[in-house]
Amino acid sequence: MFEFQSTLIFNKNRITLFYRFKLYHKTHFLREYFALLPP
Repeated sequence: MFEFQSTLIFNKNRITLFYRFKLYHKTHFLREYFALLPP
């Protein structure tokens, strides 16, 4: 039971990191894109 719980927490953390990574890249891309646009 404990092993299953730790695996579940590990997977949840990994998924959260993955989504945070994707979100960061999306916002970073938008920032770069708007920085390239002429004012």
